Amino acid sequence: MNIASAINFLHPNAVSMIDFIVRDDSDGEGQYIALWGLEEPEPTEEELQAAWDAYQDYETNKPPEVTELDRIGEQLVQRELEALELRNQNGIIGGQLVERELEAAELRVQNEVLGAQMVEKELQIMDIKAQNGSLGESLVGFELRLLSLETPTTEGEKANV
Repeated sequence: MNIASAINFLHPNAVSMIDFIVRDDSDGEGQYIALWGLEEPEPTEEELQAAWDAYQDYETNKPPEVTELDRIGEQLVQRELEALELRNQNGIIGGQLVERELEAAELRVQNEVLGAQMVEKELQIMDIKAQNGSLGESLVGFELRLLSLETPTTEGEKANV
């Protein structure tokens, strides 16, 4: 048994070499309390043994201490998981972006096709207008001939009309 550890388990605020002193004279008798300065009564051999057994059970079953390195490791794992999630989200968003770019390219192609069709229709309209202009000129020419045929040229002809 380690008497100092048993005393510290019984009195967690006690300070070895100030509040108590444990010695071992190497005479085969083992450890003993050489000085007791606490207000509580000095523990008996049975109380010390019970405290030592309880201390050993506590040390055996206590959860492992989390060190600063453990905390940093946990934070690193958490950051890596967050980064993985962000990469996953980025991949999804990137895929959506590619889809939108393909849709935009398709719309641009459709726009170019419609633009070409519009130019073709405008050319057809211009051709029709040109044809209409030629027909209009021909019509005016015919009307003028008709008028010239109908218009009396002499006084006698005017009377016959």
